[in-house]
Amino acid sequence: FPVTIGGCDSIPYPLDIFVFDSAVNCGVSKARSFMVGASNSSEYLLNRIDYYIEITRKNVSLQKFFRGWMIQDELTEAIPPAYTEYLGRRMREMGI
Repeated sequence: FPVTIGGCDSIPYPLDIFVFDSAVNCGVSKARSFMVGASNSSEYLLNRIDYYIEITRKNVSLQKFFRGWMIQDELTEAIPPAYTEYLGRRMREMGI
């Protein structure tokens, strides 16, 4: 994929990496939608996590992928500790 995917060449580091990864995995328009209301990388990733929670809730067959989506290196390093607790509770609620 070219670095221009999702406009990543004009986004500051490290957000550019997260947007690129999201564009590859979720599509360019979805990657851009995660930027709405996000003022930094952590907020962007929180929007992305909420998306994964929502699609998993709507389609339970995706639960087998959910843990893998959540343990990606960039997510585990950038997620604020309070959200990690929230994520753990949500995963238990979903039986994952």
